[in-house]
Amino acid sequence: MEVLLNALNQISSISVPLQHFLLEKAQFDTLKKNDYLIRAGTFATRLYFVTTGLLRSYVKENEKEVTLAIVKEYQIVVSISSFFLRLPSKGYVQAIEDCQLISISHKDLQFCYSNYPESNVIAREVVIKSFIESEKRETLLKIKDGTARYRATLEQFPDLVQRVPIRYLASYLDMNFETLSRIRSRIH
Repeated sequence: MEVLLNALNQISSISVPLQHFLLEKAQFDTLKKNDYLIRAGTFATRLYFVTTGLLRSYVKENEKEVTLAIVKEYQIVVSISSFFLRLPSKGYVQAIEDCQLISISHKDLQFCYSNYPESNVIAREVVIKSFIESEKRETLLKIKDGTARYRATLEQFPDLVQRVPIRYLASYLDMNFETLSRIRSRIH
């Protein structure tokens, strides 16, 4: 729990009452590699903070898995529309590595927003960071040349290239496995 409190305090100073609330309400979860956190058609009832491990968010399109996001330590993972709009999830969140997570329920998060002003500041900063990450990925996917796209990924996310299995990385980069394998063998 200390890792979460430290991460939150780096964004904005959190009050002792909020710390106590989080200590009381937060839930610790573990996932083994390949386990699912969220499946399509289910409702996301908790928001997760990743303390260790790596996950991927993906959708199925004509039986093909399309990786939308890779989530690592100190990041938030959730099916956004399912959690906030209370709709069934359209996608999946799966552990790529063994993971440890800290989560909070929708109800408890809403209580934080209503009763602890600093939680709104933190939420705003998390949303801004998410938009920046989304913009980076969108820009990355606009690069037409696969080799240039992979090189940009190496520059922007060097740790992910080492940790993410190539089939997921290929999907994330919107290319097929064979193409990414050829690119990697030429570069490395």
